[in-house]
Amino acid sequence: MTNQKRYGLPYQGSKNFIAEWVVEHMPAAPTLVDLFAGGCAVTHAALESGKFKKVFANDITDAPRLFEQAVKGELPADAKRWISREEFRQLKNTDPIVRLCWSFGGRGSSYLYGRHIEPWKYAMHAARVEGDLSVLRMMGVAGGDGSRLWVVHHHEDCKRAYTAWRKSYFVEGDTSAIDALCSSPSATPALLRFRHLFPTDYMQEGGNLDKRLERLQHPQHLQHLQHLENLQRLQRLQCQESTERLDSLRVVQGDYRKCPIPKGAVIYCDPPYKDTTAYQTPGHHPTKKGSGFDHAAFFSWVRSRREKVIISEYYIDPAEGFTLIAERKKPRIMNSNGTDGYATERLYGWNIKPSDLNSLFLL
Repeated sequence: MTNQKRYGLPYQGSKNFIAEWVVEHMPAAPTLVDLFAGGCAVTHAALESGKFKKVFANDITDAPRLFEQAVKGELPADAKRWISREEFRQLKNTDPIVRLCWSFGGRGSSYLYGRHIEPWKYAMHAARVEGDLSVLRMMGVAGGDGSRLWVVHHHEDCKRAYTAWRKSYFVEGDTSAIDALCSSPSATPALLRFRHLFPTDYMQEGGNLDKRLERLQHPQHLQHLQHLENLQRLQRLQCQESTERLDSLRVVQGDYRKCPIPKGAVIYCDPPYKDTTAYQTPGHHPTKKGSGFDHAAFFSWVRSRREKVIISEYYIDPAEGFTLIAERKKPRIMNSNGTDGYATERLYGWNIKPSDLNSLFLL
């Protein structure tokens, strides 16, 4: 999966791994309406497929608008700035870049990094984004440029330096090194901001530090900057689409029942799955994977449609009247470092006939 093309935004519940498969199982039509677009993985795959003249991306959140900004190269100039834990709390409901790129698992609720590793991530950010090595040097990391490759090759040295510095600074309260550096006329903005963001009592809210040190045994915890990888994923969306395909995209934000649906469209629905983890949306609306979603009302709405409808779910009771079209296993992503087993994704249809699927056959 590491070399697989990535579709859409970093987003919890993303169909990135199976976006092409989903589009392949859709009947051709003039328009596709991605009714619960989320991070727009299926929207993205549909645009690239050339299967539809128009693609509508609707969601109750503003994530599809961020997708549109990214593919048009209209991300803000300061998108790569460091976002602190407090800034995340203040901005997550109004800034989709902050909410998606700086949250754990793309869920939009909790900050991406734990307190035990956050100062190190800040130091790496300063080195890689600003070219400022002063925070790393203050931590006792000698030599190197802070690049991912350098940290991988010097993992043990980095771990020892960071562990020793953290004990001295947060446990023993020794601020002599940073005090001397910050009082110098050559003190860098990154170092001055570090002192402001991380007072010596910062870790008191972070739990047992000794236990969390065990996580540093794995090189990826020191060399990995998930927020930068998320941002780079957004930037790579730019120019991947031709002008003609971008012109076929229409972004809508609102309740699924109010989304305009052109005549003859195919509707794709990736609604909140039953019995799965809820996650944050702007304004605290329980939408994707949320316990507040009314599945009975949604199924009733689908059955009222005359259009062809494709629904993604783990399982829908046959009594609901939908046809099972296809199924496959998908990695179940649980955190930013990997996967936790597999889940069986299924596609169900409404008003779908075997002839609609061309060479594809119903199970």
